[in-house]
Parts: sequence; structure tokens; C-alpha cells
Amino acid sequence: MSRNESLRTVDDVRVAALAVQKQSLLRVACLILSVSASACGRGCGDSGRRVSEDDRGEARSLLEQLTDLSDKESLQQRQARLEQLAGLKLAAAPNRQARDACRNAYQGLLDAEIAQASAKKALEQLSEKARAGAAITPEQGRAVGADIERSNGALAAAKTGLPACEQAMRELLGRAR
Repeated sequence: MSRNESLRTVDDVRVAALAVQKQSLLRVACLILSVSASACGRGCGDSGRRVSEDDRGEARSLLEQLTDLSDKESLQQRQARLEQLAGLKLAAAPNRQARDACRNAYQGLLDAEIAQASAKKALEQLSEKARAGAAITPEQGRAVGADIERSNGALAAAKTGLPACEQAMRELLGRAR
């Protein structure tokens, strides 16, 4: 590989490193969901429909599980919680819809964070290699780029699902009262 190609690859790695170092949208999205859920007033939710005590309890339980999802847990712990949430047996259709909407949004955020962590690890390894004077191959740069693209794609998909989750949580609050 020529010196120019090596420098171009190092520049690509630096650009990728900057992208990975940006603030995680996961934290922002979780904050938005938590704030919207806690700030939702009496006008949220059931539109005047009667909610049975069983449905109300189910909605409360689901809302508690959704608000307990935390970006402070490990990636594996969050994946386990999402799998547990997916398997949760819910009788009321609106509760199932809320669970599915929020689980999908959170899963997208988690997938994005997993890809971001992979890219960060690869970037750190390439940086060490470059500091040691070893050449970085274009394939290595492309692999990091692919992780970043996968992260961006998962993040974009999750962003489209966040409004549905936010609305579902408002409705859950209304049914839980």
C-alpha cells in the first residue's frame, strides 16, 4: 500500500472515530421517553373509555417495566430485559401494542449501540496499530465504516419508532389511572 493510501485510510479512521465519539442518541432517546412519560398530564390516554382493574394493573406493570429499562445497564442485561419484555403475556390488546412499539424502538437503539461499541473497539485497535507504525489496510477501514453504517441504520430505524413508543406510553399512563 502506498503512503498516500495509508494516510487516506488513517484519515478515514479519524473521521470514523469522531462519528463514534458523538454523544449517544440512546441516552437522549431514553431521557425523552422518561420525561414524556412522567410529564404526561391527565389528558393522556384512554379518551374516556372505561378500563377494567385487570387492564389497569397490567398497564401499570408494563409501564413500570418500560420505565425501568436503563441505558446504564450492560448491553447484555438490556438485551435480556428486552427479551423478557417480548415474552410478557398481556391480555389487553392496547397493552400488547404499547409493549411491541416500545420494545421495537428500544431494540433499535440497543442494536445501534452494539454496532457503535463494535466500531469503537475496532477504531481503538486500529489507532494502536497506527501508533505502532503498522499500516492500516483499506479493508480494515471499510470494516469500521460498515459498523458505523450499521449503527446509523439501526439508529434511524429506532428514531422512526420512538414517536409510536412515546404515544403508547402516554396511553398506558391513561389506562393505568
